[in-house]
Amino acid sequence: MSFLKVRFWGTRGSVPTPGDKTAIYGGNTSCVEIRTSDDDLIVLDCGTGIRELGRELMRGPGPFRIHLLIGHTHWDHIQGFPFFMPAFMPGTELNIYAPLGFQRSLQESLSGQMQHPYFPVELNDLPSRIHYHELEEGFFRIGDVLVETQYLNHTAPAIGYRISSGNTTVAYVTDHESYWLSTNGSFPHPGDQRHIAFLRNADLLVHDAQYTCEEYKTKIGWGHSTIDYAVDIAMAAGVKRLALFHHDPTHNDATVQGLEAAARKRVEDTGSDLDVFAAAEGMQLEVQGPRLKDGLATDFIYQIRQKTARPELPVIVLTDIHTGSDQLSAELTSIDYLITPFSPSMLRSRVHAWLARSAPARSHAAPAAPVDAAGPPSVVPPHGPGRYLEISRAVPVFQASW
Repeated sequence: MSFLKVRFWGTRGSVPTPGDKTAIYGGNTSCVEIRTSDDDLIVLDCGTGIRELGRELMRGPGPFRIHLLIGHTHWDHIQGFPFFMPAFMPGTELNIYAPLGFQRSLQESLSGQMQHPYFPVELNDLPSRIHYHELEEGFFRIGDVLVETQYLNHTAPAIGYRISSGNTTVAYVTDHESYWLSTNGSFPHPGDQRHIAFLRNADLLVHDAQYTCEEYKTKIGWGHSTIDYAVDIAMAAGVKRLALFHHDPTHNDATVQGLEAAARKRVEDTGSDLDVFAAAEGMQLEVQGPRLKDGLATDFIYQIRQKTARPELPVIVLTDIHTGSDQLSAELTSIDYLITPFSPSMLRSRVHAWLARSAPARSHAAPAAPVDAAGPPSVVPPHGPGRYLEISRAVPVFQASW
């Protein structure tokens, strides 16, 4: 059974705010740890919260293989990196991912804050092995985990991450501002519609919720969300749980508690079953997607397509039924059936043929690169037939057929 373990190490936005008035929800800036069922380590952002994460990792055995996914390179999302102790260990391997910037590379952005006028150790002096991956919209894999990316509406190139393991999905979206101001829960702007599609049916959504509606009036264009927008967008996307994140530095614990209560009241008033809470430093969650119900093959296909929000997702059903049955329906689109017994070569050729039939434009897709290669991972469109072709290329049993 696939699951994702989530731990919040930093939940604050803009600037660290330590002190007794922020002791409940925390004063460290953005950092979230995700552990997969295979114990792969994914770290989202490296604000000041990553310092304590590093100290925790150093209490365990090394060496460390860490995948650090940065939403963008504003200070509050990278300022903890120079204090991340595993980066100073010779056996550590760091894969760092971030959106492609306008004028500076990812390596240049991280090294700027570690130049000698600001810090005693330069980035190039670190003994760990660091691989840099500059991203655009698309997807890549970390082990068995699928990571999808989408641009956000911010003042610098920023991307959100949709992380899926089996049928479990966590979406991490900060910093982001609504494309059009909406007060009634409708989202006519195509940018907001893309945002909803990206978050569709996530089991946990960690979303920017920095401002109240009143505060937002003087912060329009700063690239952050209101609490109401985060709640409404989560309900529109059918999200299961929403973590309000990137708390404003002026919001003390009492204020955050009040905003959490107001967000829950907003959900209650709509009749939604969304579970909303304010993310707190040290909070740990085990996220697990819904289990498929017993039933016919057609029921499984419906559940899978509903979960992925892709009604034309190509599906091959493996079955031991050799005669006509209500489980085998020729009327269902984008479905093929492979009857046992079959060989791996037969499976490869049937998948190849079915995807070719569903995606005649496959010749324009670029081959995928391994995530730990020296260059950036391949990026393909997040939706459409070419996406399924690229996913199949990443599966060893299918590689021989391409």
